[in-house]
Amino acid sequence: MAVGWGAVDGVQDQIEQTMKDRMAAARIGLLGSGQPDCEDCDEPIPAARRKAYPAAIRCVKCQSIFEGTR
Repeated sequence: MAVGWGAVDGVQDQIEQTMKDRMAAARIGLLGSGQPDCEDCDEPIPAARRKAYPAAIRCVKCQSIFEGTR
């Protein structure tokens, strides 16, 4: 069964939206009002991590898991 270009377009749209969301989150982080809680586990992101990497959206543990699964 062949998949048409429409399926690829849908995936591309999802990728573009994810990138827009990530860029917006990074801009917020660089302005000093970053995300206080981890996107994955909802635990607070330590202040030291937010200071070192203001665009962080995950705690170190969840980021390590995320990078390991990619």
